Amino acid sequence: MFDEDDLPQRISHRLVSADVTPLQENFPPDYFNSPPKAAAVLMPLIHKEDGWHFLFIRRSLHDKDRHSGQVAFPGGQTDPGDKDSHATALREAHEEIGLQSHAVEVLGSLKSYRTISNFEVTGVVAQVTSAFTASPDPREVDRVFTIPLEWLANPDNLERRPRILPGMQHETDVLYYRRYDNELLWGVTARLVDSLMKSL
Repeated sequence: MFDEDDLPQRISHRLVSADVTPLQENFPPDYFNSPPKAAAVLMPLIHKEDGWHFLFIRRSLHDKDRHSGQVAFPGGQTDPGDKDSHATALREAHEEIGLQSHAVEVLGSLKSYRTISNFEVTGVVAQVTSAFTASPDPREVDRVFTIPLEWLANPDNLERRPRILPGMQHETDVLYYRRYDNELLWGVTARLVDSLMKSL
């Protein structure tokens, strides 16, 4: 299912024509006390011998970063000079792993998703179209790796776990994938992946 050459075109079509809103966490109405901050991540697709893969990063460890050490897509908060979410995602991918915009083709975007840390994140799906060797910025990225789409699409590799929201007696579900290559994919990144898998 995920080894055909026309997968990028199929994804592009689905992102335009289908409702691919990520699964929302069940936040209570009074959970946030300020507007969300805009952010975007690049969801890079790379074709390998065994089919299509998503490229991920593991974030570097920092005491003041609540997402420190987590698996994620390259991305971050929108800067005032960014034209749109595509520009944010491409800029961040270049800064974090050295992926230049001329080496990718943007296929489209998922609808934005509000995170527990009050960011409104847009997942920008893109195909890596040129040979690419990652050059991660060690201040932000510990590791760059890929996971096959075929593995991500297997429902046996995904589960929902209950979570109590901090400071509230309110339960929500969090998505977790089984460990792959000893890496744990969960939370917002898992929801973005699951949303795209469902659309396909």
